[in-house]
Amino acid sequence: MSSKTIGYTEVIQRLHKAWDKLKPLRMYWDEAPSNGSSLFLAEEQGVDEYLYVHSQAVDDFKESGYCYVGHDSVDVDWVVETINSVKGLNAECDYPEHSKILVWATELDSEDCKWVIEDDHVPEMKIWNDILKDNPELTPQEIFDTIKSNSTQAEADIATKH
Repeated sequence: MSSKTIGYTEVIQRLHKAWDKLKPLRMYWDEAPSNGSSLFLAEEQGVDEYLYVHSQAVDDFKESGYCYVGHDSVDVDWVVETINSVKGLNAECDYPEHSKILVWATELDSEDCKWVIEDDHVPEMKIWNDILKDNPELTPQEIFDTIKSNSTQAEADIATKH
Protein backbone atom coordinates (compact mmCIF):
# COMPACT_ATOMS: atom_id res chain seq x y z
CA MET A 1 0.00 0.00 0.00
CA SER A 2 1.39 3.35 -1.02
CA SER A 3 0.65 6.36 1.12
CA LYS A 4 0.43 9.96 -0.01
CA THR A 5 2.48 12.71 1.57
CA ILE A 6 1.73 16.38 1.82
CA GLY A 7 3.75 19.26 3.21
CA TYR A 8 3.96 22.96 3.91
CA THR A 9 4.68 24.15 0.35
CA GLU A 10 1.50 22.64 -1.07
CA VAL A 11 -0.76 23.68 1.78
CA ILE A 12 0.59 27.24 2.12
CA GLN A 13 -0.45 27.85 -1.50
CA ARG A 14 -4.00 26.85 -0.57
CA LEU A 15 -3.88 29.12 2.47
CA HIS A 16 -2.84 32.05 0.28
CA LYS A 17 -5.95 31.43 -1.84
CA ALA A 18 -8.03 31.51 1.33
CA TRP A 19 -6.38 34.73 2.55
CA ASP A 20 -7.12 36.35 -0.84
CA LYS A 21 -10.80 35.44 -0.46
CA LEU A 22 -10.83 36.83 3.09
CA LYS A 23 -9.79 40.36 2.13
CA PRO A 24 -10.33 43.02 3.44
CA LEU A 25 -9.46 41.27 6.74
CA ARG A 26 -5.87 41.90 7.74
CA MET A 27 -3.84 38.70 8.02
CA TYR A 28 -0.82 38.65 10.32
CA TRP A 29 1.36 35.66 9.38
CA ASP A 30 4.41 34.97 11.54
CA GLU A 31 4.70 38.66 12.45
CA ALA A 32 4.66 38.19 16.21
CA PRO A 33 5.91 35.45 18.54
CA SER A 34 2.74 34.89 20.58
CA ASN A 35 -0.98 35.57 21.00
CA GLY A 36 -0.42 38.66 23.12
CA SER A 37 2.15 40.20 20.82
CA SER A 38 -0.10 39.55 17.81
CA LEU A 39 -2.96 41.36 19.53
CA PHE A 40 -0.64 44.21 20.54
CA LEU A 41 0.64 44.56 16.96
CA ALA A 42 -2.88 44.84 15.57
CA GLU A 43 -3.88 47.34 18.26
CA GLU A 44 -0.75 49.38 17.64
CA GLN A 45 -1.60 49.51 13.92
CA GLY A 46 -5.23 50.41 14.59
CA VAL A 47 -6.59 47.23 13.00
CA ASP A 48 -9.91 46.08 14.45
CA GLU A 49 -10.79 43.03 12.32
CA TYR A 50 -7.97 40.60 11.72
CA LEU A 51 -6.67 37.06 11.66
CA TYR A 52 -3.27 35.99 12.92
CA VAL A 53 -0.96 33.01 12.99
CA HIS A 54 1.87 33.80 15.40
CA SER A 55 5.36 32.35 15.11
CA GLN A 56 4.77 29.36 17.40
CA ALA A 57 1.61 28.48 15.47
CA VAL A 58 3.54 28.68 12.17
CA ASP A 59 6.10 26.29 13.64
CA ASP A 60 3.33 23.94 14.81
CA PHE A 61 1.86 24.05 11.29
CA LYS A 62 5.21 23.25 9.65
CA GLU A 63 5.63 20.34 12.03
CA SER A 64 2.11 18.87 12.22
CA GLY A 65 0.11 20.16 9.24
CA TYR A 66 -2.47 21.78 11.50
CA CYS A 67 -2.70 25.57 11.50
CA TYR A 68 -4.36 27.48 14.33
CA VAL A 69 -5.65 30.88 13.21
CA GLY A 70 -6.39 33.46 15.87
CA HIS A 71 -9.03 36.10 15.25
CA ASP A 72 -10.52 39.28 16.61
CA SER A 73 -13.81 40.99 15.76
CA VAL A 74 -14.49 38.80 12.72
CA ASP A 75 -17.46 36.74 11.60
CA VAL A 76 -15.87 33.36 12.41
CA ASP A 77 -18.58 31.39 10.60
CA TRP A 78 -17.88 33.37 7.41
CA VAL A 79 -14.12 32.87 7.78
CA VAL A 80 -14.54 29.10 8.29
CA GLU A 81 -16.97 28.89 5.35
CA THR A 82 -14.58 30.87 3.15
CA ILE A 83 -11.58 28.70 4.03
CA ASN A 84 -13.66 25.55 3.46
CA SER A 85 -14.53 26.86 -0.02
CA VAL A 86 -10.87 26.52 -1.06
CA LYS A 87 -10.33 23.10 -2.60
CA GLY A 88 -8.14 20.96 -0.36
CA LEU A 89 -8.64 22.91 2.88
CA ASN A 90 -10.77 22.16 5.91
CA ALA A 91 -11.52 24.59 8.72
CA GLU A 92 -13.51 24.45 11.93
CA CYS A 93 -13.99 26.44 15.09
CA ASP A 94 -16.05 24.83 17.83
CA TYR A 95 -16.28 27.88 20.09
CA PRO A 96 -15.93 31.08 18.02
CA GLU A 97 -15.96 33.37 21.07
CA HIS A 98 -12.80 31.90 22.58
CA SER A 99 -11.26 29.27 20.27
CA LYS A 100 -8.93 29.60 17.35
CA ILE A 101 -9.88 28.43 13.89
CA LEU A 102 -8.24 25.12 13.03
CA VAL A 103 -7.19 24.74 9.37
CA TRP A 104 -5.72 21.64 7.74
CA ALA A 105 -5.31 19.94 4.36
CA THR A 106 -8.22 17.70 3.42
CA GLU A 107 -5.78 14.88 2.67
CA LEU A 108 -4.85 14.65 6.36
CA ASP A 109 -8.33 13.24 7.06
CA SER A 110 -7.17 10.03 5.37
CA GLU A 111 -5.06 7.48 7.21
CA ASP A 112 -3.26 6.98 3.87
CA CYS A 113 -1.80 10.48 3.96
CA LYS A 114 1.20 11.53 5.99
CA TRP A 115 2.43 15.05 6.76
CA VAL A 116 6.10 15.57 5.88
CA ILE A 117 8.41 18.21 7.26
CA GLU A 118 10.11 19.78 4.26
CA ASP A 119 13.82 20.58 4.29
CA ASP A 120 13.10 24.20 3.30
CA HIS A 121 10.47 24.62 6.04
CA VAL A 122 11.86 22.99 9.16
CA PRO A 123 10.18 24.29 12.32
CA GLU A 124 12.47 26.07 14.75
CA MET A 125 10.83 24.94 17.97
CA LYS A 126 9.50 21.44 17.14
CA ILE A 127 6.82 21.79 19.80
CA TRP A 128 4.54 19.10 18.36
CA ASN A 129 7.36 16.56 18.68
CA ASP A 130 7.98 17.69 22.28
CA ILE A 131 4.30 17.28 23.12
CA LEU A 132 4.28 13.76 21.66
CA LYS A 133 7.45 12.84 23.57
CA ASP A 134 6.15 14.33 26.86
CA ASN A 135 2.83 12.47 26.60
CA PRO A 136 3.61 8.90 25.49
CA GLU A 137 0.32 7.66 26.94
CA LEU A 138 -1.66 9.79 24.47
CA THR A 139 -2.14 9.13 20.77
CA PRO A 140 -1.61 12.00 18.31
CA GLN A 141 -5.41 12.13 17.85
CA GLU A 142 -5.95 12.47 21.62
CA ILE A 143 -3.40 15.29 21.76
CA PHE A 144 -5.03 16.93 18.75
CA ASP A 145 -8.45 16.69 20.45
CA THR A 146 -6.97 18.18 23.63
CA ILE A 147 -5.47 21.09 21.72
CA LYS A 148 -8.86 21.77 20.14
CA SER A 149 -10.76 21.65 23.42
CA ASN A 150 -8.38 23.12 26.02
CA SER A 151 -11.22 22.27 28.39
CA THR A 152 -9.14 22.07 31.57
CA GLN A 153 -5.97 23.76 32.75
CA ALA A 154 -4.15 20.41 32.76
CA GLU A 155 -5.17 19.81 29.15
CA ALA A 156 -4.23 23.36 28.20
CA ASP A 157 -0.78 22.81 29.71
CA ILE A 158 -0.35 19.70 27.56
CA ALA A 159 -1.60 21.45 24.45
CA THR A 160 0.53 24.56 24.42
CA LYS A 161 3.83 25.98 25.60
CA HIS A 162 2.86 29.63 25.77
